[in-house]
Amino acid sequence: SKEAYKRIPEDDLDILAHENQFLLYSHLSNLPIDPSENYQSVKKAIYHCKIVADHFPENPAAILNLANSYNNLSWYALFVKSFTEAEKAANKAMALSPESTGTISNLASALLFQGKWEEAKNLYEIWKDKAWVDERYPTFREVFLADLGELEAAGITHPDIEKVRKLLAK
Repeated sequence: SKEAYKRIPEDDLDILAHENQFLLYSHLSNLPIDPSENYQSVKKAIYHCKIVADHFPENPAAILNLANSYNNLSWYALFVKSFTEAEKAANKAMALSPESTGTISNLASALLFQGKWEEAKNLYEIWKDKAWVDERYPTFREVFLADLGELEAAGITHPDIEKVRKLLAK
């Protein structure tokens, strides 16, 4: 009711509006549409999520939402060939939520597509035999290969992808 909203401090209403905008853009960024549209939506989601997380710095859910949004940005940035941004977003996601290791594949891909073979190779070697975070894949090896396959299907290639496949075959 109108009376209930009149009792909410204006600052809280602003934060609530940003949270709602974050939820909207976060949802839009996960729809199976054009990756460049997903990329733009997740950037908007991050804008609103940062405001909420800054307002509630001790709230683990707000921080995790921001980490997940940076993870999504790191993925969609790969599809728009913004590889430096993908690397930065992956690093931000991991800094905010170190236990969210799913971002490792995005980071490895970002490094690979920037020509940073040794850094990418290091990640592939360290993580390839480690268990993946859920039941969809047994290890990171399968995730690395699936992600590279999805990027290649979108026309995003690099000569070192064959090196990755050979490395992961060991």
